[in-house]
Amino acid sequence: MQTGKVILVVGGTSGIGSATAQLAAERGYTVVIAGRDPQKAAQVMKAIKEKGALAHFLQTDISDSRQVAHLVDEVVRLYGRMDAACNSAALDEGVGVALADVEEEAYDYQMGVNLKGIWLCMKYQIRQMLKQGGGSLVNVSSINGLGGAQGASIYSAAKSGMLGLTKSAAQEYATAGIRINALCAGAFKTPMLENVFKKANPDNPSQVEEQYKAFIPMQRIGHPSEAAEAILWLLSDQASYITGHSMIIDGGFSSSFR
Repeated sequence: MQTGKVILVVGGTSGIGSATAQLAAERGYTVVIAGRDPQKAAQVMKAIKEKGALAHFLQTDISDSRQVAHLVDEVVRLYGRMDAACNSAALDEGVGVALADVEEEAYDYQMGVNLKGIWLCMKYQIRQMLKQGGGSLVNVSSINGLGGAQGASIYSAAKSGMLGLTKSAAQEYATAGIRINALCAGAFKTPMLENVFKKANPDNPSQVEEQYKAFIPMQRIGHPSEAAEAILWLLSDQASYITGHSMIIDGGFSSSFR
């Protein structure tokens, strides 16, 4: 399926973002990947090239407003417009630390990317979409944003805040042709989740993974491509009457308390 549309995938160098960038390329999007690590980006670009498509990488620290503004300007300079954006960047710094033990610097660092960074991305993406007469955004949140999680207070707060940004902005720009939705992701086989398992039990992270699976009704960890499918659907015209929505994809993990 050729869409001819331009998509910006922030955090497209790893995990769900990487899967989204690759699937978007397969579906005929012109793909721009933003992230901090050129080496990780090179791996994603290679995977996309092997699928017979091309992508462009722009190194960006989304906690810096000037870099985010430049990122969006560059997408438009390269391709003339930005039809869709997926904001999937996240840090797991501070995960595994109880709230009273989190240092202020760690709080600022995590919130600077996981919440402020997403707000900055939305701000400049929406400004561009207003200029061109419409577009669609998906922010990748987490089921942690639906409540709380022991040892992940700051991460949960940021992901909850992301849902607030998503729903508020969806209402503000609903008549401007801009749809804004969120994906609440459960456990997916990503480097971030693997790192969490390693932090919990450095000697036997697979044991932690098996314990985690026991809480998931489907008894498995999701593949990032499963999240990517949902993201691209939310971004597509097939979801034309959906905005301000938080789509939960977690193998049923949160179904007992929501």
